[in-house]
Amino acid sequence: MDRDRTLDTTRRKLMRGALAAGVAGAVAGRAAGADESGYPEGTPPVRGRPVDDSRAADSWPMRGAGPKNTGHAPSAAGPAGDVSALWTFETGDWVASSPAVADGTVYVGSADGNVYALDAAGGGDRWSFETDGEVISSPAVADGTVYVGSYDGTVYALDATDGAERWSFTTIDWVESSPTVSADAVYVGSDDGTVYALDAADGDERWTFETGDRVVSSPAVADATVYVGSNDGTVYALDAAGGDERWTFEADGAVSSSPAVVDGTVYVGSTDTSVYALDAVAGGERWSFETGGAVTSSPAIADGTVYVGSDDGTVYALDAADGDERWTFETGDRVVSSPAVAANTVYVGSNDETVYALDAGGGDERWTFDTDGWVVSSPAVANGTVYVGSNDGTVYALISTDADGG
Repeated sequence: MDRDRTLDTTRRKLMRGALAAGVAGAVAGRAAGADESGYPEGTPPVRGRPVDDSRAADSWPMRGAGPKNTGHAPSAAGPAGDVSALWTFETGDWVASSPAVADGTVYVGSADGNVYALDAAGGGDRWSFETDGEVISSPAVADGTVYVGSYDGTVYALDATDGAERWSFTTIDWVESSPTVSADAVYVGSDDGTVYALDAADGDERWTFETGDRVVSSPAVADATVYVGSNDGTVYALDAAGGDERWTFEADGAVSSSPAVVDGTVYVGSTDTSVYALDAVAGGERWSFETGGAVTSSPAIADGTVYVGSDDGTVYALDAADGDERWTFETGDRVVSSPAVAANTVYVGSNDETVYALDAGGGDERWTFDTDGWVVSSPAVANGTVYVGSNDGTVYALISTDADGG
């Protein structure tokens, strides 16, 4: 299908008006709980050559660390002891976007409508690119290009060096989903209920697949298959080349969590309070684990363990083979942020305004860092540093106090 690449002016105004009204209403009613996507009210639900998930220690090029969305960088190491801020960068609004790190630069979006490129070592602003809507989508970086979605309904490809627009592709609703780049294609969802496969070089549409509701979930790509959730309560497995449906799995709630794929198993959460492990080839359920709240956090998998947060305020560590609980850690509020795992440490944010570092083996707290807003953003770990955004409008680079000389 050849889609119109331009949203008319009237529709753009309607989108921005609806967004403003929606955010205002949600902020006023935060105490009411979670919206239909499972995200707390006032917070939106929160990759071409093939990209290898076992990447260098100085790189975290997309949400989930790579196309399989494992949230694990085996060669990376972040701070394990007490931390301080190496630098902070103030944007003009809250930061639910998760940072990407590549070639000494941190890329992140903000609800102020901008995509920022920051110096990874010092936090200086290298460039910014303004869209016509909030940027909740997390950037993906591949082959010198930054791919990201915006609430203006557009997927952008930007030059990683100077932020110049290389191409843009317009959907017919907000793009909250974070792009995944694999084998010269960009895969991304839209609130119009569609999964898009775009040519990474020029943005041409390769195929689309329509679901029954918003696609906030970010695709995972493994073994020529795209795995993605929809708020229609379904996990979809699609042929990466043509978009044909391979299988579906029905949960009992919205699937805004992003799937992770490891060793032939797909791990994903749902607002029905469960974490699921599905056969990657056939879609059958291998196991499920029930938490005490909606699971919009996306699982991270490392060394045979699944790490995931829940709206019950808990971080769970589950056996990847059978779903048995290994340990839990309670925070002071919902855990919408998705864990990142590096060097036997789990990094994750909470809506109690805190970033946590937990021992991956036993769940003991290694350190905490307080911000002034919900931490919905998912951490990125590179250069011995944890990069993360907060709803206080700030991007933080956290390092060991020893490294900082403190």
